Amino acid sequence: MNVKASPENMRSLPYRAPSTIILLALASGFLFLGVRGIIFPSAGAATLGIHASTIDGLGLMQTTAARNIGLSLLALSMIIFDQRRALAGLLFAAAFVSILDFLIVLQTSGLNRSIKHLAYFLLLCAFAIVTSAKRSQLVEKE
Repeated sequence: MNVKASPENMRSLPYRAPSTIILLALASGFLFLGVRGIIFPSAGAATLGIHASTIDGLGLMQTTAARNIGLSLLALSMIIFDQRRALAGLLFAAAFVSILDFLIVLQTSGLNRSIKHLAYFLLLCAFAIVTSAKRSQLVEKE
């Protein structure tokens, strides 16, 4: 039985689309960083760009890692359940977190360690715009 593609049976986040593959890679990368930060909080602090050597500082890094795990699992579930608009909203929220990380690390550790967070912000904003635009284009064609 051959089923014709129609708006009712088309995914707005096709698994083989390059944008979906990139989004899966981003979510998986954040999941990896979260798990790594739970297991090795000092490595997580170094990745973030700050120094955390006390027990309290390392505990804070583990809570940041837990945030990354939760956001990653949420993003992966949105991809699996084909929730393009919700995923775009989550990407904008993650971009907001990245710009806050940039400002915090800039204040505590300087520009060299914080600049990557600005790049994350720009990357996440770009993916959020592309993700939401593709969904709106699909809706307009229906």
